[in-house]
Amino acid sequence: MTDDEVTVLFCFMCSDYGPPDFTNTEWLDMFNKIREEVYDKENPITSAEAQHTLNRLKLREYLWADQARGNLTEDAQDWIVYRISRGVSGTGILFDLSSLITAQRYLRSRRYNKKKGENCVSSDESYFDDILIRRLQMNILTHVTMEDTEICDKVSQILNVPVRILKESEEERTQIQKELKQTGEKIKRRKESHNDHKQNLTWLWRNMANARLDIVRSCIGSYPHLDIYIIDNIAYRKPSTYHIYPPDIRSLLYSLLLVESYSLDVNDQTHNKVIAELRKKYFTEVHFSEEKKITDIPKGIIDINGSIVKFISEDIRHDVMYAFVTECLVEDSDLEFFLTMASRDVISEYCRSWDYQRSDGERCLFVPDIPGGMYDLFIDKLQLDIISHCTVSDWGIHGSISRHLNIPQEILRWNIDARERFVKNSMLGSEKMFRARGMIVGCAGAGKTTLLRKLHGRERTDDNKPTETTVGLEVHEDLFAVENNILIDFCMEKAENPYLENKVISMTDFAGQVAYYACHQVYLSRRAFYIVVIDMSRKLTEVCRLFDTDRHNPTGSLFHSWTYKGADPGIEVRGEPDSGRGSGAAIGSRAKP
Repeated sequence: MTDDEVTVLFCFMCSDYGPPDFTNTEWLDMFNKIREEVYDKENPITSAEAQHTLNRLKLREYLWADQARGNLTEDAQDWIVYRISRGVSGTGILFDLSSLITAQRYLRSRRYNKKKGENCVSSDESYFDDILIRRLQMNILTHVTMEDTEICDKVSQILNVPVRILKESEEERTQIQKELKQTGEKIKRRKESHNDHKQNLTWLWRNMANARLDIVRSCIGSYPHLDIYIIDNIAYRKPSTYHIYPPDIRSLLYSLLLVESYSLDVNDQTHNKVIAELRKKYFTEVHFSEEKKITDIPKGIIDINGSIVKFISEDIRHDVMYAFVTECLVEDSDLEFFLTMASRDVISEYCRSWDYQRSDGERCLFVPDIPGGMYDLFIDKLQLDIISHCTVSDWGIHGSISRHLNIPQEILRWNIDARERFVKNSMLGSEKMFRARGMIVGCAGAGKTTLLRKLHGRERTDDNKPTETTVGLEVHEDLFAVENNILIDFCMEKAENPYLENKVISMTDFAGQVAYYACHQVYLSRRAFYIVVIDMSRKLTEVCRLFDTDRHNPTGSLFHSWTYKGADPGIEVRGEPDSGRGSGAAIGSRAKP
């Protein structure tokens, strides 16, 4: 069987809903991705070529258990999985692309103990365990990989299932899964005109590392699992008391969730826009003649004090939020609507970034990082308040916050008190300041301190006398200023507003002895510029330690055999290595001391 034939058949094992269609761009892209990553074939084939290969395979009846449904025989599946797993990136492809049935039959976690004669593929990285859990969803409760008890913590984290449940016996876990199916309601997608068992749950960006189901992930309810849970590729929710209210009442309740402070004034008609938008998107069956007022909501749910309406308790509000999420916030487009229409209060209380580590009992609505506009909507709604929001503990959102709000990422790694002070001070306004920091690095005795003194116009009185060795590092604050692109000495005493009117540069002179290299990392920053100093009288191939051993003796360290070329190809050296005795400077884009 050729590689392309194996690839075609494996595509059948990647499909959750019938045979693959190679006239579809997504399937053809998947086919070519498998060819490239498993068999190192970089030239993609066309749809017609893939279909021609499939037509040849259809003539081999021994491969098919049910050709019309695209079901292969067990022997054929075993052979295909073996062939794929032997490829260059075969394990990754199996975990990334396998259908639910294929994953259940063949895929196992990293620490699973394979049984004698068992046909299976174990992950070789913990990353693949994450993919397996997301692929199986709640089917993992009855999967054989749960014999690997070390995976329980990860399953609990991803699916919000308590560890105690995961460590129950197989019979008890099977019963739990059965009850979840019996007591749950199948979620109907608004775009579906049929109510059969296929809910058309699909994987977004399936052939990418951040693949996920096209369904909202949340933990608002008090259940020991996600609000919307998946079994056999079908989405379920637990029924809520508020789901059975008439649509006009539900739309009023949900609108109260989306307004500022979860309260509204019935005399102020601004909330009517929220109600209208909700009904337009989710409750089109509500006619004008049937419309009710917010005060028509049944007693025991809301509190009416004069003209002010709000929820009677936080528990009631959380229950209504659960009903809203599981009824309305199902797909990405629903989440975009929510992030656009909802108030800062509800978004701040419930929304979290996708990889946020939820605390026990914390109510979370997870915002996905792709499509990128989702994070932008989240950040745009909270503005600077997101800096002090708990979601900042997920470093994965730092880049988006930094770009959207134009703040350095370092701020997001500060503790909560420092971040709150930053937000408070930012509210007072800002002014542009012009400060830069330069770092001078290089081996001991290369001439770093001498170079800095010459740049600053401080010549040595005795050129034959060596400069005193720098100890640790020396920080020279506000040493230079830049005027008309010219470097000049800066005098702090003469400047009224030194950082507002001047472009000021400070310099840090690092000692070049190997003993100080470890502490250098504390001070190095991507926000600084670097000057790498090299003794140009030495050949770049010479070993640094052979010269000036009094100052530089790296014996026993990883720098023992370093040459003057260093270990970083990013250093750009200017000048001839044998151009004479003395100190020289080479300025590059980056450097490692």
